[in-house]
Amino acid sequence: MINSKMTIPTDNNKGYNDLPNNKEQSNISNNNNTKETSTTNHPSQSSSTATVNSNQTKVYPYEIIKQVGQGTFGKVYEAKNIDNKRVAIKKVEKSNHFISREYDILKIVAHPNCLRILDMFYTAEDNKKMQNLVFDFIPYTLASLLKKRQLSINFIKVLFFQLCQAIKHIHSKAICHRDITPNNILLSSKGELTLADFGSAKILESNHTSMSYICSRYYRAPELLVGCSNYTTKIDIWSIGCILAEMLIGKPLFPGTNSNDQLGRIIEVLGSPTKDDMEAMKPSKPYHLQLPNINPKFFESLHNVEDKTVVDLLSKIFIFDPVKRASIDEIIAHPFLRDVNLNTLELFDEMKCFSTSNNNAKSSTTTNSTSSSSTTANMTSLASSSSNNKTTCSDSYLSRLPTSAITSSSNLKSIDNSNGKSSSSSNNIPSLNNSNNGVITNTI
Repeated sequence: MINSKMTIPTDNNKGYNDLPNNKEQSNISNNNNTKETSTTNHPSQSSSTATVNSNQTKVYPYEIIKQVGQGTFGKVYEAKNIDNKRVAIKKVEKSNHFISREYDILKIVAHPNCLRILDMFYTAEDNKKMQNLVFDFIPYTLASLLKKRQLSINFIKVLFFQLCQAIKHIHSKAICHRDITPNNILLSSKGELTLADFGSAKILESNHTSMSYICSRYYRAPELLVGCSNYTTKIDIWSIGCILAEMLIGKPLFPGTNSNDQLGRIIEVLGSPTKDDMEAMKPSKPYHLQLPNINPKFFESLHNVEDKTVVDLLSKIFIFDPVKRASIDEIIAHPFLRDVNLNTLELFDEMKCFSTSNNNAKSSTTTNSTSSSSTTANMTSLASSSSNNKTTCSDSYLSRLPTSAITSSSNLKSIDNSNGKSSSSSNNIPSLNNSNNGVITNTI
């Protein structure tokens, strides 16, 4: 491995999937605009705080089923509501000194490919005030899918296009996700993609600095690795490029063991950054690269990828200079995604691997749960409905897409089901106004 002799901000050798919750919390006391009330109409849920024990399984009106994830600042639970519908609850400690932006960000993010906030309430648990964020329960992640099988190029296109729609939407609101990883990309049993975990998200402003130690290492842009504190949403572009490459080759393209090694692995593939590249990345202090002139091995790294249009797309994403890095609009317009048509969204049989594993688990245990067996049967039915390895997407996905997403590609049309005409109306997404919605933008 290359010894760059550079001092890179250390990350204590955290490994892959060390829960990408390197949260940059707002250093603000609780005299903010965020209301401590529920977002639903349950009459018993007011701004008052319920006192519960951390081991308690019921938090009205939700019943905790099991813990399904844990991050630096919170835990995620599978639960069910009073209608017996499964939901996910993320519990985050609310401090008088540090306030999470996640709830405020989620209130202004409304898109079918972004996680939907259903409810928010507070509980007192073990003498701590906990913010409870309630979401739709989406059973699978891209990370779990990649562990099970290699994806076809057409299914990769479908997934990546949906991810790009989510990124286009949040970037249009100046929101940078800052932690896009396969674990934070959720998948339904039909292959519908949802971008999740906005705990690290932030509204970026040109005159404000932000912490550079953000984003999970394998997906961290090079400007973050050299300590840039005035970065842009282009760090998300780098992350989705890493995810696209991982879907293609079945493993991370840059699996660094620490920040210094991460930059070294990037340089091994892309070649040495030029002096202009280093200046464009705005390092936190002058870096004097003591590196040999390394030739790029980018095309060698992807030599097994048959579709050369996707290799060309990645070459436009993996650029040291953030300004020269492809924008989300340029990515969507690239030939690699040109033939993706949401009117006949191709959802292939890749998701069958989950229903198969569920059936295997079912056969090895006594089937005494009607709800469990019906859920498995339903997922199997959804996965088995394809013919010739593809199926036509139902109208539900198209009807949830804003017009801007539908018209982003020349061959996509939004159909108004009521009259069959092309729709030109935009969805009513709240405008970004810090004074009105309490979105926290100042940082450490």
